[in-house]
Amino acid sequence: LENQIKNKTQTIEQMQKTNFQLETALKEATVGEEAKMRQMEERATREARAVFANQVLFAQTERDQALEKAQAERNKRRQVHNKLMEARGNIRVYCRCRPSRDLANVSAAHFPCDDTITISRADLGDSVHFEFDGVFNPDSTQEHVFEDAAKDLIISA
Repeated sequence: LENQIKNKTQTIEQMQKTNFQLETALKEATVGEEAKMRQMEERATREARAVFANQVLFAQTERDQALEKAQAERNKRRQVHNKLMEARGNIRVYCRCRPSRDLANVSAAHFPCDDTITISRADLGDSVHFEFDGVFNPDSTQEHVFEDAAKDLIISA
């Protein structure tokens, strides 16, 4: 019986030794796998950052090209507009009539078309015609005057 106990004790000791060796090997394998996982994560992170940096660089290049193109188009539009203004004449004359102050609200001014005003002279019994680049009647608003007369000057600037 003592031999059996001794054999069993030796078997248990060998099993404990084997168990210890297996646990050590498992820890080493786990540490190795964790290191490999960290390396893979770091490599994936570096690759993702590189891809992102390339995308940012590409987007910045496209933005810069678009800004340059927009500036070139603005310059071209300004040049075309200036040529149009020169073709129309750099000096334009407009006439704006104020509303009548007469209590009877009788106006001596008549507007046969957009660029002509006729002034009736009751004391002389005749009328005089004037032509301008544009004529604004008493009902014209500031917005209408601006649209026709001043907007081109601002666009040209």
